[in-house]
Amino acid sequence: MTGTFDALAELGLTAGRMSEAHYDHLTDSIASGALTEEDAVATVSELLRRTPAAEDAHGASPGADALYEGPSAQRREVQTTFDARFRASVELHGLLIHQEPGTFDDGFGGLDTGCTVWDAARAAAEQLLAGRRPLARLVAGKRVVELGSGTGLAGLACAAAGASHVTLTDLPCRLPLLRRNVRANGWLATLGGCGLACSALDWGSDDLPARLSALGDFDVLVGTDLVYEEEHSAAVARLLAHALRQRPAAQLLWAQEEHNPIAVAALRHSLTRELQLQLVTAARFGYHGAIVIASVASVADAPTKTLPTL
Repeated sequence: MTGTFDALAELGLTAGRMSEAHYDHLTDSIASGALTEEDAVATVSELLRRTPAAEDAHGASPGADALYEGPSAQRREVQTTFDARFRASVELHGLLIHQEPGTFDDGFGGLDTGCTVWDAARAAAEQLLAGRRPLARLVAGKRVVELGSGTGLAGLACAAAGASHVTLTDLPCRLPLLRRNVRANGWLATLGGCGLACSALDWGSDDLPARLSALGDFDVLVGTDLVYEEEHSAAVARLLAHALRQRPAAQLLWAQEEHNPIAVAALRHSLTRELQLQLVTAARFGYHGAIVIASVASVADAPTKTLPTL
């Protein structure tokens, strides 16, 4: 393991933000291949970023560097990794995507991953904006709804690829960041002619079908890194099942890195069983990542829907 992970883990243990059991789980997951070291670094950095002990007298967090008392070179390495991952804006094919620290009252106990750009969203955006790729043809001129948008990178990439309208959805606490990124990419509406909207969508809501209906018609559903733990799979499967039953002609564009292969397998199994989803892998990326185009299977006497040529 690299010095960066060891330094961050030592800081987390010293600051009381990470338990020995959590550290053991991370190291075991890295050793077994269930978790990449990059993801482990991101997890520990996220814990440190929201540590109450990191707040100074003015209530502002000085960051990992102010807490870590190791050698100065190692402190700089930790701080550089931390800032690049969680604070720097991302520029990709003309899109500007801001990242923001979360808050302690966001309902996630200080471990909210929705405020940063993850590899699946970046990979989907790269594929969408490569021009002649089938993913761009999939969304061109279409109405798109992105689920669990986070920073909105994938949905905004759909807009840049020629979608006619894109609705970015996430929990209410994440809408300010989404709206900020919509404003930062206003050219998509003024020059590209794409309608852009942000809407709150809680996957655990009792009236989820009604909330999905309120989003209006859509042709393509987009989701990137929708599952991280196995317990997420049921909620995501429920969400997609409701959405695609309401709009059976729609297609799903799903990019997922297998942070947890069991969770991803559970979601794929649920979607195939409940919706008879036809899954086609459009591209692969990273260590274990895939971009999938999915279509609800047609009824027996109807022609099978044609998927883009890959």
